[in-house]
Amino acid sequence: MGINIYYYESKIECQYCKKKFTTYKVRPNRYKVIHQDTDLMPIYDGLNPMLYEVAVCPHCGYAYHKSMVRTYGPFMEFVREIYIKPLQKPMSICQERTLDDAIASFKLAYLVAKASMEEPLVMANIAIKIAWLYRLKEENKSEIHYLRSARDFYSQSFASNKEGEERIQFLYAELSLRIGETEEAKKGFSHLISGRNVSDKYQRLARNRWEDYKYATDKIEKENVKEG
Repeated sequence: MGINIYYYESKIECQYCKKKFTTYKVRPNRYKVIHQDTDLMPIYDGLNPMLYEVAVCPHCGYAYHKSMVRTYGPFMEFVREIYIKPLQKPMSICQERTLDDAIASFKLAYLVAKASMEEPLVMANIAIKIAWLYRLKEENKSEIHYLRSARDFYSQSFASNKEGEERIQFLYAELSLRIGETEEAKKGFSHLISGRNVSDKYQRLARNRWEDYKYATDKIEKENVKEG
């Protein structure tokens, strides 16, 4: 059997049922980040490795993302009662995935994380990736739903370092803007722009994003006045 030039097989022991399986990951030389969206979504040239981030056990259906940490003891009991028992049939998505497969895998991870009471930051980071995948599918309503969930989880989150905290603050403001809560976004961006101890990186990101938004809004208003 020839070598797959696009994917390699990652060998995994399921955190829940302890059975072994292999799942595809994208080879590092098959993608490159060329840009990022305003909410930090990476734009790839080549394959999208995000489609393969969640490992889904084909034996029991347990879904695992590397950010999840509550994968032991009493937390797994919650997973069994809340997630595994109601699961009717495990998915087999260990090889090439479509966007729909990737969305399903992240939604399963979201359910597992919720059942095991993962920290809000873990929940937020999973929710935002579901939103990004829906953006790639151009399904705006579902994207907004998960952006709102991510924003609300970010509001409950904290990080152990300054970079992480500033990222959370920026994403809270950015997602507020994307879901139409402009005043909340303005407060969030203003806090970053005027903060004395905020890094140059996030001051710049916040200032540029708010100025771009204001410019676009003013332009639309002027065009509406002309048409009126």
